[in-house]
Amino acid sequence: MNKAQLAVVIVCLSVIWSCSNHKDLTQTATGDIPTWYDNPPSDNDHLYGVYTASSQDMQLSIDKASVGADQEIAKQLEVKVQGLQKKFEEEIGGGDSSELLQQFTQATRTVVDQNLMGVSIKERKTIQSGDTWRSYVLAEYPIGEANKALLEKLKSQTNLLTQIRSTQTFQELDSAVAKYDSTK
Repeated sequence: MNKAQLAVVIVCLSVIWSCSNHKDLTQTATGDIPTWYDNPPSDNDHLYGVYTASSQDMQLSIDKASVGADQEIAKQLEVKVQGLQKKFEEEIGGGDSSELLQQFTQATRTVVDQNLMGVSIKERKTIQSGDTWRSYVLAEYPIGEANKALLEKLKSQTNLLTQIRSTQTFQELDSAVAKYDSTK
């Protein structure tokens, strides 16, 4: 799957989750909301993401909250936001009998495209209210691990580049030898 397809999938999933994930906490007793949800931890060695989701299926509520928490972490690393605004005004008639028509449209698209290696669920709480399950998730991403992964990726790309260069050099050398041999 290429980056464009991945971005489209993420945007579609975000729309689905946002439509189904109204944070209507009026049905949840205040004591049921974990303290870390409203006040996530912060330190220099980790990024944290919190999210809540509900579903009639317990596991689906956990999965939705987990993916949402991962997305919150990814947004802290890099996010691409595109916006579009349209404004239309038209006046019909003249003088005192004129009518002013206005229309304003605004659309925003957020695309998150990050590879997250090493994310773990630090806290999770799931409660049931009637037929609905609500899950709260606190995900933790070690920044040091991300830096290590980036360094390894750069090293592997450097090694690949060196291999390509050496192959090209040997091909040039073979060509030069063949050219020399053909002149003899």
